[in-house]
Amino acid sequence: MTERFDVWQYLPNDWHEKVGDNLSAEDAVKLAHSYTTRPAAQIGVIRMVRIIGLDDDSVCFEWQFGKGVTFK
Repeated sequence: MTERFDVWQYLPNDWHEKVGDNLSAEDAVKLAHSYTTRPAAQIGVIRMVRIIGLDDDSVCFEWQFGKGVTFK
């Protein structure tokens, strides 16, 4: 079975939404990259982007405004 991923974006005031559902690793990375390079991310409207593994709810990738890619 191939691992699948969700992609989430986090905005000000703790508002967040799933922007990609049940994606392959390649598609999740492409989508996350697109969210981290959008104008909204460059000015801080998008505060964080995460790739979450569906198998165990683990954070596989995290980008934060002003910090770049972080790992937990």
